[in-house]
Amino acid sequence: MGEEREEGRGIGERLHNEEREYDRPILMRVGQTEFMVVPKKGMNILEKGRVYLYEAGELRHKATIMERATIGRAGGSDIRVYHEEVSRQHGFIEVRKGGRFLLGDHSRNGTDVDPIKEMRKGRYPLKPGERQGPYLLGQEPVNIILGGRVKLILGKDEKGAFLQDAITGERRQLGSEREEESVVRIGRGPENDFTSAAKPVSRRHAELTYLHGVYYVRDLGSSKGTELWKP
Repeated sequence: MGEEREEGRGIGERLHNEEREYDRPILMRVGQTEFMVVPKKGMNILEKGRVYLYEAGELRHKATIMERATIGRAGGSDIRVYHEEVSRQHGFIEVRKGGRFLLGDHSRNGTDVDPIKEMRKGRYPLKPGERQGPYLLGQEPVNIILGGRVKLILGKDEKGAFLQDAITGERRQLGSEREEESVVRIGRGPENDFTSAAKPVSRRHAELTYLHGVYYVRDLGSSKGTELWKP
């Protein structure tokens, strides 16, 4: 069976010549490449579920799996990973019913898996240019503090996930019910998706990436810093 290991994100495991079913978002490491894997149920009884795969947690490196996708170094692989630690036919991802998926490993070196969890309560300062995540967005909102003073609320309601200025009430919906994914640039400049005129906020301050219930926050080299806070 899988080898249990302790990681900063919680208890992880290594799959080696075995198959395991999951129903929640995971991080999957194949060689030196990290993928975020998110299962989604169909919206109705006629629509099948699917799995979204994001390489390095980036929207621009997205794949959608409707049935089954193979992973490996070989040229015919659906998800091709170039690294000497990756086997030619490394493994596969197969979509199951009810928002579940099967992850199979048939490799020489195994596949590392970490569950993606909600942020624990506390304060998490970001260094300039640092990205934190992925975290699962739960029922309780998370605060994004810009420059030590400006508070944005990352939460969700009946319409889906949103980002809201705690003082002005300005709100931006993140994605839609069907396509819940968004990259939001935050700052003082008009080129941003979410703007704040407050002085502690840099022109290009931070970036929020929201991908089907999972989010990352990156500081863009701001002068006064960015902090995540879950009360």
